[in-house]
Amino acid sequence: MSAAVGGVPSLTLACGSLGPVPFAERAAAAHGAGFSAIGLSLAEYDRLRDTGSSDADLLSILADHALVVSEVEAVVGFAAEHPAGAAGGLPAPTPEPALDRILRMGERLGARRLQVLGTFGSPVLEADAVARFAALCDRAAGHGLTLAIEFIPGTNIPDAATAAAIVGAAGRANGGVCVDSWHHFRGHPDEKALRRIPAEHIAMLQINDGPLIPQEDDYLSDTKRHRSPPGTGEFDLVRLLQAVSRAALIAPVSVEVLSQDLAALPPAEAASLMAARTRAVLAAAGVTTGPVGE
Repeated sequence: MSAAVGGVPSLTLACGSLGPVPFAERAAAAHGAGFSAIGLSLAEYDRLRDTGSSDADLLSILADHALVVSEVEAVVGFAAEHPAGAAGGLPAPTPEPALDRILRMGERLGARRLQVLGTFGSPVLEADAVARFAALCDRAAGHGLTLAIEFIPGTNIPDAATAAAIVGAAGRANGGVCVDSWHHFRGHPDEKALRRIPAEHIAMLQINDGPLIPQEDDYLSDTKRHRSPPGTGEFDLVRLLQAVSRAALIAPVSVEVLSQDLAALPPAEAASLMAARTRAVLAAAGVTTGPVGE
């Protein structure tokens, strides 16, 4: 991975890692902990706009804290034929109006990466998934965005091998894979599949820790409540990082710790804990981080 600033790894504080904290407070906590960037979801962006914040307001807050928005999320079911709904309370495919808003949001705030997911509740990959991903990459390129397929158990892109196959077949320079340590270790922890992904096809890493045994029967609820800061759980993060840290890799690292325990801490304390723990794991793996804004 490529260089950090002043020897300190460049990190992104992912959307949701501090819980429901106001944007300005989240920016202050991220800056205080030494993060270089934050992530933003369309849901948060819409709430901010609905309560009177303009893009200029958000950019001003970011500038005041020496931050950028490096990633936006997320497009669900990018290849779904009928993005109208999902059964059983699962996340529904993103409809066209929301897709258009998230692309424009990313461009306006200067983001570089947009996470895209498979279809929830469907074990079968759409026949035209590669073509649809390629077309979405072409569309996203006009907004300055790279698409990162985040493989998630319970979707029809459940593992690294499936995500990498789509990216490779699509053949777009702005298409890659998002490797989230939670979904790797709690899904199909195929280290060989990770090592086979070309370095240029890994668009971003999301790092977190947690228990190897589920704490809840519902995967998504478990995902959103029981992660822990890197180095404090049971995941072999050093091995994971070494599996994806070939010399040519320039993927940025995003710290995504969705945790009910962490959300109970003051935001500044939680952000500092995540940053310190992440840097310790990166150092143990002999890895520095890629630039957040490229």
